[in-house]
Amino acid sequence: MRKFLLTSLALVFISLFVNAQDAPKKSNLILLSTSDNIDDSFKKMGRLLINAGYEFETANKDFYLITTKVRQQKYGFGGMGSLEMKLTVEFNEVSDSTHFTIRGLVTSGQLARAAGSTKNRFDKNAYRIENKGAKGSILKSAWIFMGDLAKKYENSKIDYSQEDEK
Repeated sequence: MRKFLLTSLALVFISLFVNAQDAPKKSNLILLSTSDNIDDSFKKMGRLLINAGYEFETANKDFYLITTKVRQQKYGFGGMGSLEMKLTVEFNEVSDSTHFTIRGLVTSGQLARAAGSTKNRFDKNAYRIENKGAKGSILKSAWIFMGDLAKKYENSKIDYSQEDEK
Protein backbone atom coordinates (compact mmCIF):
# COMPACT_ATOMS: atom_id res chain seq x y z
CA MET A 1 0.00 0.00 0.00
CA ARG A 2 2.82 2.39 0.89
CA LYS A 3 4.55 1.64 -2.41
CA PHE A 4 1.31 2.38 -4.27
CA LEU A 5 0.91 5.73 -2.50
CA LEU A 6 4.51 6.74 -3.20
CA THR A 7 4.17 5.79 -6.87
CA SER A 8 0.87 7.70 -7.14
CA LEU A 9 2.35 10.74 -5.46
CA ALA A 10 5.38 10.66 -7.79
CA LEU A 11 3.08 10.51 -10.83
CA VAL A 12 1.08 13.49 -9.57
CA PHE A 13 4.25 15.57 -9.12
CA ILE A 14 5.55 14.57 -12.54
CA SER A 15 2.25 15.51 -14.21
CA LEU A 16 2.19 18.86 -12.40
CA PHE A 17 5.76 19.59 -13.52
CA VAL A 18 5.09 18.55 -17.12
CA ASN A 19 1.88 20.64 -17.32
CA ALA A 20 3.65 23.62 -15.79
CA GLN A 21 6.31 23.42 -18.53
CA ASP A 22 3.82 23.62 -21.42
CA ALA A 23 4.17 27.37 -21.86
CA PRO A 24 6.81 29.79 -20.58
CA LYS A 25 5.68 32.15 -17.82
CA LYS A 26 4.24 35.43 -19.10
CA SER A 27 3.46 33.96 -22.53
CA ASN A 28 0.45 35.82 -23.89
CA LEU A 29 0.15 34.37 -27.38
CA ILE A 30 -0.70 30.86 -28.45
CA LEU A 31 0.67 30.08 -31.90
CA LEU A 32 -0.71 27.21 -33.97
CA SER A 33 0.66 25.78 -37.20
CA THR A 34 -1.26 23.37 -39.38
CA SER A 35 -1.07 21.90 -42.86
CA ASP A 36 -4.74 22.90 -43.34
CA ASN A 37 -5.27 25.68 -45.88
CA ILE A 38 -6.26 29.08 -44.54
CA ASP A 39 -9.97 28.75 -45.46
CA ASP A 40 -10.28 25.37 -43.73
CA SER A 41 -8.37 26.67 -40.70
CA PHE A 42 -10.67 29.69 -40.47
CA LYS A 43 -13.79 27.49 -40.59
CA LYS A 44 -12.42 24.84 -38.25
CA MET A 45 -11.35 27.37 -35.60
CA GLY A 46 -14.68 29.16 -35.98
CA ARG A 47 -16.52 25.92 -35.25
CA LEU A 48 -14.32 25.26 -32.20
CA LEU A 49 -15.12 28.72 -30.84
CA ILE A 50 -18.86 28.26 -31.41
CA ASN A 51 -18.78 24.80 -29.81
CA ALA A 52 -16.97 26.31 -26.80
CA GLY A 53 -19.83 28.80 -26.38
CA TYR A 54 -18.33 31.91 -27.97
CA GLU A 55 -20.26 34.26 -30.24
CA PHE A 56 -18.51 36.29 -32.93
CA GLU A 57 -18.09 40.02 -32.79
CA THR A 58 -16.15 39.82 -36.07
CA ALA A 59 -15.48 36.96 -38.48
CA ASN A 60 -13.69 38.72 -41.33
CA LYS A 61 -12.64 36.35 -44.10
CA ASP A 62 -10.99 39.17 -46.10
CA PHE A 63 -8.44 39.69 -43.32
CA TYR A 64 -8.75 36.19 -41.80
CA LEU A 65 -9.56 37.55 -38.37
CA ILE A 66 -12.02 36.33 -35.75
CA THR A 67 -12.90 38.36 -32.67
CA THR A 68 -15.31 36.94 -30.14
CA LYS A 69 -17.85 38.79 -28.06
CA VAL A 70 -17.23 38.92 -24.34
CA ARG A 71 -18.12 35.55 -22.84
CA GLN A 72 -18.79 34.81 -19.21
CA GLN A 73 -17.08 31.69 -17.88
CA LYS A 74 -17.21 29.92 -14.52
CA TYR A 75 -13.90 28.98 -12.93
CA GLY A 76 -12.36 27.91 -9.65
CA PHE A 77 -13.45 25.37 -7.10
CA GLY A 78 -16.92 24.18 -8.05
CA GLY A 79 -17.28 26.96 -10.63
CA MET A 80 -17.89 29.51 -7.91
CA GLY A 81 -15.98 32.29 -9.66
CA SER A 82 -16.98 34.12 -12.81
CA LEU A 83 -14.75 35.80 -15.36
CA GLU A 84 -15.28 37.41 -18.74
CA MET A 85 -13.10 36.62 -21.75
CA LYS A 86 -12.73 37.93 -25.26
CA LEU A 87 -10.50 36.21 -27.83
CA THR A 88 -8.92 37.28 -31.11
CA VAL A 89 -7.62 34.79 -33.68
CA GLU A 90 -5.46 35.98 -36.61
CA PHE A 91 -4.66 33.64 -39.52
CA ASN A 92 -1.71 33.79 -41.93
CA GLU A 93 -1.00 31.56 -44.89
CA VAL A 94 2.66 30.53 -45.10
CA SER A 95 3.52 28.51 -48.25
CA ASP A 96 1.60 25.23 -47.84
CA SER A 97 0.52 25.74 -44.22
CA THR A 98 -1.47 28.08 -42.03
CA HIS A 99 -0.19 29.77 -38.90
CA PHE A 100 -2.53 31.47 -36.51
CA THR A 101 -2.31 33.37 -33.26
CA ILE A 102 -4.75 33.32 -30.35
CA ARG A 103 -4.70 36.18 -27.85
CA GLY A 104 -7.25 37.33 -25.34
CA LEU A 105 -8.47 39.72 -22.69
CA VAL A 106 -10.02 38.85 -19.35
CA THR A 107 -11.73 40.64 -16.50
CA SER A 108 -14.09 40.02 -13.63
CA GLY A 109 -15.82 42.01 -10.94
CA GLN A 110 -13.08 40.88 -8.57
CA LEU A 111 -10.29 42.22 -10.82
CA ALA A 112 -12.17 45.46 -11.41
CA ARG A 113 -12.56 46.03 -7.65
CA ALA A 114 -8.86 45.25 -7.11
CA ALA A 115 -8.02 47.90 -9.72
CA GLY A 116 -10.21 50.43 -7.89
CA SER A 117 -13.11 50.44 -10.33
CA THR A 118 -16.66 50.35 -9.08
CA LYS A 119 -18.07 49.35 -12.47
CA ASN A 120 -17.24 46.14 -14.29
CA ARG A 121 -16.74 47.59 -17.77
CA PHE A 122 -14.88 45.10 -19.91
CA ASP A 123 -13.17 47.67 -22.13
CA LYS A 124 -11.78 49.62 -19.14
CA ASN A 125 -10.91 46.75 -16.80
CA ALA A 126 -9.65 43.98 -19.06
CA TYR A 127 -6.22 42.46 -18.67
CA ARG A 128 -4.26 40.64 -21.34
CA ILE A 129 -4.53 36.88 -20.86
CA GLU A 130 -1.11 35.49 -20.07
CA ASN A 131 0.46 32.53 -18.37
CA LYS A 132 0.76 33.90 -14.85
CA GLY A 133 -1.02 33.79 -11.55
CA ALA A 134 -1.67 31.03 -9.08
CA LYS A 135 -3.61 27.91 -9.96
CA GLY A 136 -7.30 28.74 -9.65
CA SER A 137 -6.74 32.49 -10.08
CA ILE A 138 -8.63 34.50 -12.67
CA LEU A 139 -5.56 35.08 -14.84
CA LYS A 140 -4.33 31.47 -14.74
CA SER A 141 -7.85 30.14 -15.37
CA ALA A 142 -8.27 32.36 -18.44
CA TRP A 143 -4.89 31.15 -19.78
CA ILE A 144 -5.96 27.54 -19.25
CA PHE A 145 -9.30 28.12 -21.04
CA MET A 146 -7.47 29.69 -23.99
CA GLY A 147 -4.93 26.86 -24.07
CA ASP A 148 -7.61 24.17 -23.88
CA LEU A 149 -9.30 25.71 -26.91
CA ALA A 150 -6.02 25.66 -28.87
CA LYS A 151 -5.41 22.02 -27.95
CA LYS A 152 -8.76 21.06 -29.49
CA TYR A 153 -7.54 22.11 -32.95
CA GLU A 154 -6.49 18.72 -34.30
CA ASN A 155 -3.34 18.13 -36.36
CA SER A 156 -1.63 21.32 -35.29
CA LYS A 157 1.62 22.24 -33.62
CA ILE A 158 1.26 24.55 -30.63
CA ASP A 159 3.88 27.08 -29.57
CA TYR A 160 3.86 30.06 -27.23
CA SER A 161 5.22 33.57 -27.40
CA GLN A 162 5.17 36.86 -25.56
CA GLU A 163 3.98 40.04 -27.22
CA ASP A 164 4.98 43.33 -25.65
CA GLU A 165 2.33 45.77 -24.43
CA LYS A 166 1.21 48.23 -27.09
